[in-house]
Amino acid sequence: MSTTPLRDRSVRARIAFGAIVDTAVNFTNCPTGSTIDRYNANGTHPYTRMWTTIHRFYDDMKFEGVPLNELSDSEFLSFTQRALGIGFDHQDTHYEADALRKKVSLWTSRGWARYEEKRSGKLKVVRKVAYIAGFACLGPVLGAFGGVAATAGEVVAETCSDL
Repeated sequence: MSTTPLRDRSVRARIAFGAIVDTAVNFTNCPTGSTIDRYNANGTHPYTRMWTTIHRFYDDMKFEGVPLNELSDSEFLSFTQRALGIGFDHQDTHYEADALRKKVSLWTSRGWARYEEKRSGKLKVVRKVAYIAGFACLGPVLGAFGGVAATAGEVVAETCSDL
């Protein structure tokens, strides 16, 4: 069965799951810092450590006997909605839905949810620009073999209009 890494889930699903893990772990308030700060900290930045813990839980937890990373998007959504409705279990401990709802509010007040939403938008633009640059470089090569009807410039212009 194929697996879906947490990073490939929607930003809202990642935030919801982060709050689920926070309910079990009780993360301390930490600044998100900048990308450069976290990179220079070599994995020791508190925000990076928090997400490392969240990813470990994701790889460890199951929903109705199925590992979370094997769930479809709709099944993962069912898991998060159920957790918000009746709570969730992890390692023989039940966590109440009220505690989880408080963590969701805390993620908002600490700015973590907003930060992740903004970060997700920036990553989409970076991926799109990387795709455009890669295609622009390959366009002339592919065109030399007769496989590309449009020039790289036309593709870049068309794709950039979507940004």
